[in-house]
Amino acid sequence: MRNNLKAVVLTSCLALSTVASAYMEVGVATQEYGNTSITGFNVGFGSDTYSESGFYTGFDFDVNLGEVYSEQVIGMGMDLNIGWSFFDALAIYGLIGYNSQSIYSSAKSEYNTYLGLGYGAGVNYKLSNNFAIDVKYKKATLEYFDTTDLEFTGRDFDYTSLGVNLKLSF
Repeated sequence: MRNNLKAVVLTSCLALSTVASAYMEVGVATQEYGNTSITGFNVGFGSDTYSESGFYTGFDFDVNLGEVYSEQVIGMGMDLNIGWSFFDALAIYGLIGYNSQSIYSSAKSEYNTYLGLGYGAGVNYKLSNNFAIDVKYKKATLEYFDTTDLEFTGRDFDYTSLGVNLKLSF
């Protein structure tokens, strides 16, 4: 059973790699943490597929860096994108994903980490075979995770992000 599962996963990955295009992305995003707003820098990678029937799928992983109240903010996100493509160049999609935000506390000399699941929507436009512009909106409720006790504490806040990325496909 275990070998069959490995074979299915390996075959699926090989099939996906022949159809999908991989990319790297850079961009900027405006993020809100409760009532605080920051602008950060994004870098990431992922893969997306435009099918002949008009179906669009993709996934991406990104890291964002910013600053709030002179404190460093480091975030990570993983998203699954599913939508519809028009004219082989324009795709509109919904997304579900995981977000992690760590805000450095200079008073404690440690990072406060917040985790949560989110959702959103986006538009991807292919400028050429190698370049695309992606605009993405995400919303999540992130909960404070105590890294010492490895438990959630119940403190949370709303997180929203609106970003624009330039994708380089290879």
